[in-house]
Amino acid sequence: MRVDALLRQSTSAADLRARLLAHAASLPDSAHREQGEALYFVGLSFERDGKADSAITAYERACELRGEPTDRDALVDALLQRDASGDAARALARLRGPVVPVLLSTQWDAQNFDARQAWALYLAGRADSALDLLHSIDEDLYQDDNPLARDWRYRAAVMELEHGDAKRAVAYLEPLAVASREADRDVMGMLKEAGRKLGVQPRLHETLRRRLMEGERDDKALLTRLGMRRLSFTAEDGAVLGAILLAPATAHRALVVLLDSGESVEAYDSLASGLGRAGYALVFLEPRGSGGSVGPACPLPETWRGREARMQLRVAEDVVHALRTLAKATSVDTASYGIVAAPTMGSSAIDAARVDHRVRRLVLLSPTPSPVDLGRMGATLARLKLPVFFQTVEQDAESAENADALLASAQSRASRVADSPLGHGAQAFHYDASALPRLLRWLDESWPARR
Repeated sequence: MRVDALLRQSTSAADLRARLLAHAASLPDSAHREQGEALYFVGLSFERDGKADSAITAYERACELRGEPTDRDALVDALLQRDASGDAARALARLRGPVVPVLLSTQWDAQNFDARQAWALYLAGRADSALDLLHSIDEDLYQDDNPLARDWRYRAAVMELEHGDAKRAVAYLEPLAVASREADRDVMGMLKEAGRKLGVQPRLHETLRRRLMEGERDDKALLTRLGMRRLSFTAEDGAVLGAILLAPATAHRALVVLLDSGESVEAYDSLASGLGRAGYALVFLEPRGSGGSVGPACPLPETWRGREARMQLRVAEDVVHALRTLAKATSVDTASYGIVAAPTMGSSAIDAARVDHRVRRLVLLSPTPSPVDLGRMGATLARLKLPVFFQTVEQDAESAENADALLASAQSRASRVADSPLGHGAQAFHYDASALPRLLRWLDESWPARR
């Protein structure tokens, strides 16, 4: 049995790790690459469960067995995140060691590699060497398209503030302060220190206030154009979270939409307007760390790292409170409702259906969960036997394969997979004129109105 099959067949994180470890142990020594692949996913599962020590042990074994850049980067990132005694030196040694070459790489790989080395040098007490290397890296490292851009902004700011140029530190920190709406205490503390060093603290505060106000004006203008408005509510743990409401006067059904981290409702323009015209009230839930759902405990999406499993469950629990907010703001019947999930939010949507029996339908857009979540998601769908609509696109083989695997697990005759030629997630409804009528027809047929 191959590793990808084990990922689909597991029923929980613990079950997945046990299956992968048993599989690796059963293979001959000549199958070291597949053994390494299994150990990599063991490490990923441990890391997402907050078990850093176990994750590092598994990643180290994956490096020894398979030794691909993916294994090395996962190990180095985990070591630098833990930052225990000797971890920086271990990370440097691994970065300087050999890896198995791969044909496919992203435009950021070389820059992220150098940035990892710079941060490891800094943590190892070699600040001058770290800054020299940091300054040699192209500024493209900090572009938003780089998935690690915010990490490098924060780390570059730490290095510059303590051993380099405070003005550069401010430039790296300001976007983080705006994104977190000044909720990140570390970022705000460093900005205060940089402002003190430069003698510009009052002016810096005014600049941030102005940028935040500009962002709020732009956000309000966008929501007004889309016919939406902002709401907020308090979650079970006391966190104040943000939501966005679209509630036509004729609405008779409720949908909770789980946005991806950092995703804008603008991507849902075609889908939301079409659902609204069809009589659905929508409440968009911004996940913790994004939009209006930022706070000291989770100021940015990157703060999910090392606790992804717990945060996904938190979002699932937040769904009920988002629905209550919709119920208070409208007269829509919420005795039953559906959930629409952005690509990485499928796990939270399925967990929400597990904890709340009122969830009657799921719509998963280009489902792209972590591979270590796929089996558990399928096992939960098998127990729920809930009708699911999967929207995929022809160009995205990964989400299409995930949808097929989850469809096989769903065990509901009403479940469907629909393909569109272009777009990702909600964007498919913008590019494909047939996508919305197809979804509405499925909702009408599988979820008939109460009489």
